[in-house]
Amino acid sequence: SFCTLLAAMSKWRKAKKSGGHDEEMGAQHQSMLPSAQEEDADRRTAVALIRPDKEVNHYCDNAVATSKYSLIPFAVNFIIWKNLWEQFHKAANVYFLAVSICQVIPGLSPTGRFTTLVPLVLVLTISLCKDAWEDWKRRVSDRLLNSKPATVYRHGKWVTVEWRNVAVGDVCRVAKGEAFAADMVLLWSSGTDGLCYIETANLDGETNLKPRKTPGGVYSSFKAVPTDPEAGVPSPEHLQGSKVVCELPNDRLYAFDGYLERTEGSKLLPRIPLVSDNVLLRGAMLRNTSAILGLVIFTGGDSKLMRNSINKYHKRSDMDRVTNRQIFLVFLLQIILSIVCAIGF
Repeated sequence: SFCTLLAAMSKWRKAKKSGGHDEEMGAQHQSMLPSAQEEDADRRTAVALIRPDKEVNHYCDNAVATSKYSLIPFAVNFIIWKNLWEQFHKAANVYFLAVSICQVIPGLSPTGRFTTLVPLVLVLTISLCKDAWEDWKRRVSDRLLNSKPATVYRHGKWVTVEWRNVAVGDVCRVAKGEAFAADMVLLWSSGTDGLCYIETANLDGETNLKPRKTPGGVYSSFKAVPTDPEAGVPSPEHLQGSKVVCELPNDRLYAFDGYLERTEGSKLLPRIPLVSDNVLLRGAMLRNTSAILGLVIFTGGDSKLMRNSINKYHKRSDMDRVTNRQIFLVFLLQIILSIVCAIGF
């Protein structure tokens, strides 16, 4: 009937309008999806393997510094200025400094001028010397760590450099019992099926060994490469021109996202995905495996170990916090008593 025809046409118009709306929303959704270039924009720039020395490396170096004071007088972290700033975060020191200022002013205090000032200066000096000694030991420890030897592949041969000179893109050879100089992707392992075992006690306190595995496509590429009798590992020369694109530096110890691209002549091979099981973190040690090869991706302050390190601020105990509140209360009561007595007098 005519009414049925009108109802059918009305349903058809609604369906067409709904379909057009869905198509429009789908187009908007597709436009909001990141393109390949945008997706790689929030990732670390591709890392070329077998890095030439003349290549501009805009990443941070591999030297680390855990000391917090400087010996340069005009620096913000000069030991005297910064240490005094930290010590006067204690309410007791501020309180006794205020008392000392009142005592120094003639006619304001019945006590001696330097009764409080001399003990305060003595306490501040002893604390400064103690903090300076501890900071010096940290500086010495940093120097020893940054000067440890590491074996890297450069100019077609294995050379020994200091940890501070290891750079992003270097291929490192690590032997059993050695620590990893930087965060790196596992390329080859002497273990069965490309497996190796690491100890992460310096990272998470766990002493049990954790397995790490070589990405399948990378491990298979080393099967046809003979082992160098002197180095005890195969040459990574065939990976020249490959690159790794990965996430930006972060503090997530158990997460990693990235991929490795290899070329065969002019042909681009499929991407090899990289996960946390393919990554060796700085601070961990190689165990139960003769040797491994790793590609450096994060160095120095960009490494996950340093990203998880505690900031070098002045530590305050719970006792200091309680004491600060109590001294503030005493100071407030003294002010109130002084005002009341002055009004009454």
